Amino acid sequence: SRHLLADHDQFESLLHLFHFNKLHRVVGCGSRHLLAALDAMSTMRGLWRSKFVQYGIPMVLLTVGASLGLQELAAFRIESREEKSRVLSVEEIDRLTNRKRKEFCMGDEFERLRAHMNIDDWENKRVPRPGESTKDL
Repeated sequence: SRHLLADHDQFESLLHLFHFNKLHRVVGCGSRHLLAALDAMSTMRGLWRSKFVQYGIPMVLLTVGASLGLQELAAFRIESREEKSRVLSVEEIDRLTNRKRKEFCMGDEFERLRAHMNIDDWENKRVPRPGESTKDL
């Protein structure tokens, strides 16, 4: 483990030296700026290796995003269900069907039905009870 750590440190220092030479050739600025850039790069590399950055932040973002998405989906579902089950008024039905309604009067309806039936001539007929046949009547 100690041997691997020493090899890792040597690898890191060689990597820093490589980046230093590469940046120095590209940027052409002083060593102070290059060291700051290398320090920032190593800090970012160290942050990326963190388990929280690799797994925690994406999980939190996924959870929050899914929660917000489901909230919007549920609101849309409720609105569409309310739209379907909304009770229409008589005026809205008439407007949608382009139909004119007649006024309803109970007395007029009674007179119309009485004209078709004879309510003075009737006979009481017994209906069979459950389990009785029509022959027993």
